[in-house]
Amino acid sequence: MDEMDEKLYWVWLSLAFSYGSDKPNEILSRFDTPQDFYNLNAEDMFELGFLTQKDVKNVKGTNLLRAQKVIQDCSKLDISIVTYGEELYPKRLKLIYGPPIVLYYKGDIAGIDDEVGIAVVGTRKANEYTSEITKWLSEHLARAGAVIISGCAVGIDAASHFGALKGKGRTIAILGCGIDVDYPYENHLLKEEILKRKGALVSELPPKTECTPRYFPVRNRIMAGLSLGVLLTHTPVRSGSLITAEHALEQGKEIYCIPPYNIMDVNCMGVMKYIRDGSTVVSCAEDILMDFYVSHSHKLDKSNMIGEYINQKKLEGRPQKIKVKKSTQLQPSPLSEDEVARKTEEQKEKFVTLISGFDKTQSTVYEALDVSPKFIDELSSNCELPVGVVLSVLTEFEILDIVESYSGRRYALNNK
Repeated sequence: MDEMDEKLYWVWLSLAFSYGSDKPNEILSRFDTPQDFYNLNAEDMFELGFLTQKDVKNVKGTNLLRAQKVIQDCSKLDISIVTYGEELYPKRLKLIYGPPIVLYYKGDIAGIDDEVGIAVVGTRKANEYTSEITKWLSEHLARAGAVIISGCAVGIDAASHFGALKGKGRTIAILGCGIDVDYPYENHLLKEEILKRKGALVSELPPKTECTPRYFPVRNRIMAGLSLGVLLTHTPVRSGSLITAEHALEQGKEIYCIPPYNIMDVNCMGVMKYIRDGSTVVSCAEDILMDFYVSHSHKLDKSNMIGEYINQKKLEGRPQKIKVKKSTQLQPSPLSEDEVARKTEEQKEKFVTLISGFDKTQSTVYEALDVSPKFIDELSSNCELPVGVVLSVLTEFEILDIVESYSGRRYALNNK
């Protein structure tokens, strides 16, 4: 029996129950392999005591051909499969309620059980302040050795992945759709960069599974399960992001919160319940990482924690004014039109190879840029594209060091 045949019954079992159900886990506690369970007749399945007649009907209605088709699709799409029974399967997930029986992935998931995984969650409608804070924290968490785990949605998710990449760290995206599904479209270049930087795209949903709202709540248990703690940065009271926090609490994980920047903004009030209940209020990466330094000192670099760096400067008796690099910059010196044209042409020559793979939307935004910072509204108008789409493309360009961001939501070609 080859490797794919060995996975067949595992994939079949994952398809036979709803995602997030703990019944497959119960089955595995009673049978050595999914194939042993598959070979039972309907009456014997029902007599196990924890399966309903509807469960048995669904199980018997899920045939091996469907599982075989999933495996064939994965092979064609270069998507890897890891099952609950394999050594590579994350042991952390075996401790949660309703562990996924199969994970589909691209990239590298090896060693995740030994990492300081921090899940970062928040709204898709993040404002400039919370996006920048999320990027900044994720960057410094990654620089110090943490692995950033998020859902690759627009907004806070994208900001966290982007920050991790800027920090030269590893980041893992847990998707609420099939690995091959281009959702959200705005983040397809971000996904490519995650894979290039030794990260991973992970889903319990087989290829070709489109994104629907019902998959996100169950997806969130995987994000919490792979992490040691969850960071809430911008979360409305009824945000789905709080489901991740609740999963984390059930799993005995730590919750960390960025306090609302405006106490009158209801869109930032989802974190307040957790702050009142005693969750850690965060002002720098060290506030999170010091909780794990003793247990994971081999994974964390204290010298890259901002708070630790500041304390060291104090001990040395040096001036305490610490210059921290920010992702936004001041307005550069004004250039004449001729200088802008010359420098723009020089910079674009450097990106010829990089832009060869751009799609129509990326090319449109790229052509609207030059070395003189432009407001996002101006770029949106010039490109005849929604602000959200332009922002997503610019975020991808920042990852590739094609653009620099400036204060006031302005962007220009990287002039370095």
